[in-house]
Amino acid sequence: MAHETKDEWWIITMNERAGSGPFPPHSPVVPTAIDLRVGDNAELLFCRKTNRPDDETRAEYLWVEITDIGDTTYVGLLDNQPHYIRGLQPGTPIHFTADHVAGVLVRRHTEKP
Repeated sequence: MAHETKDEWWIITMNERAGSGPFPPHSPVVPTAIDLRVGDNAELLFCRKTNRPDDETRAEYLWVEITDIGDTTYVGLLDNQPHYIRGLQPGTPIHFTADHVAGVLVRRHTEKP
């Protein structure tokens, strides 16, 4: 899923992450059935291409607050400032699927009687 900003960036699926590679170490705890709701935060692995001769990819985990849920997709707003991806700012809309989710921070949901 490539996006246009100052840097070329994309989001890694957890299947791609499991294949190892140049991504930072992480031990995500992801439920087998993800039940995300608006207001929850999803942790996603963002990557960017560098112009280095060794073709190194930089990656970092960032949080996205979910604002909308489709049939198979989620939309959220980037909730923190990236260190490696220039031009990607907090509040940027991010589109992703459950396959991209590395972790979940569930907001306390209160049910009205």
